[in-house]
Amino acid sequence: MHKGEEMLNQAQENATETQATSVRVKPGIDYEKLKSIGVPDEVIASLDPRDGGNITPQGEVLFLDEGRLHRRELPDKPLHENHPRGLGIKDFIMTKVLATTPKTWDRTLKVFMMIVSGAKLTGKEGIIPELYKRATQFSPDEKMYTHGTVLPLNVDMVEEGKTAVLPIDLIMDAIDGAEYIAQMNRCICRSAHDCSEYEKTLGCLFFNMAGVTAVKNGLAKPVTKEEAKQHVYDARDAGLIGQALYVELEQMVWGFENQKMDEFMEICFCCPCCCVALDVCKNANRTIKNRFSGAGFTAVIDHEKCTGCGNCAKKCPQEIITVNSDGKVTIDQDHCIGCGYCKSVCPNDAITLQQTMPLRESIHEYFLEEGRIDMVMDKCTMEIPPADYEWKDTQMDPMAIMQAAGQKTVALADEAARNLGCTSAKAFFKYNKKYMAGAIGVGALAWLLLKHKK
Repeated sequence: MHKGEEMLNQAQENATETQATSVRVKPGIDYEKLKSIGVPDEVIASLDPRDGGNITPQGEVLFLDEGRLHRRELPDKPLHENHPRGLGIKDFIMTKVLATTPKTWDRTLKVFMMIVSGAKLTGKEGIIPELYKRATQFSPDEKMYTHGTVLPLNVDMVEEGKTAVLPIDLIMDAIDGAEYIAQMNRCICRSAHDCSEYEKTLGCLFFNMAGVTAVKNGLAKPVTKEEAKQHVYDARDAGLIGQALYVELEQMVWGFENQKMDEFMEICFCCPCCCVALDVCKNANRTIKNRFSGAGFTAVIDHEKCTGCGNCAKKCPQEIITVNSDGKVTIDQDHCIGCGYCKSVCPNDAITLQQTMPLRESIHEYFLEEGRIDMVMDKCTMEIPPADYEWKDTQMDPMAIMQAAGQKTVALADEAARNLGCTSAKAFFKYNKKYMAGAIGVGALAWLLLKHKK
């Protein structure tokens, strides 16, 4: 071989080696993985770690990232355990007093709006935010198990004719495996917001125990598996997204018993304007945001179409879309839940929902691995209502209970006052308020002194 040719070939080899080396050491890019599946060096060189490391600038997914899937798991968190029944007081309050029925529906909607109005507190620190997070059962994190898996009903298949398991298939599998399914008469989120963009009647699907409870409370109707599947298709055609949810706060909304909480699972059909779960998520800190995750499909940007307008970043409930200083818009793939809200506001069709990581085998597996809930999804432990069941108002009105308790307390106080020579408790407090104030003050001072001494 001519010496000049040898020098040229050596230079080309050195250039190739230099290029490979530079690609190999780029942070966030798995060079060996990409080379093993035949990705050319020039494509690898074009990858930006900010896009996830497995997505090209044109929005092509090169491989499904298993590591990203496993990073969502919580192996060190103990499995969820139902609270014991105990004396049954909490169960009585939940099922007989607080449970929502047609009679108390409007009351529940007001409570929902109160939750929404305080949602910004989930992203703050301090006494009041902590009280809110405890009241909504997001804190303490190690003891709370609220979890949601977003299941987009409309996703993008970039390869025509490709066969793949989709998030909607996971919903259909859950329907096939359930013993009893009920369809809620109305979506509570859209009803609370009086939504005018999407149908309020496209309500959640409640499975097994939750379905029986909803039917018995007059809020849902039993449906066959075929009817449930058609309801999912109707929600898809309406542009809604699916979400498998376990929300601990809903125990007092629907009236579930303590020992049956591991049987509670619902499939919600959420709109971008009214979903309470994603509204709370948008305002929350990262710990609470991580309670909501996706099912293998995430938002992917075609940077040749993207103009950097930032509409997507404003809409994202997870706040993981960034308009960088260089003008490039990037999505944190580790935390994207695949809701598609960003896609709905992109004026240039630059965003698609594509599979970027493997899907788990079932919805149950998502709850087990990412939510630490070993959910019972294949049987109903409650007696199933007869086909001709009709709801009857047997619920105890909490306001009436409080009023009766107040009247009883006043009666006891009046009786005690009469034993002390007064006509009523009101008269007793009126004529002895100075002495009582002094006694309270002395008692408080004594308590402070004892505390200081300790």
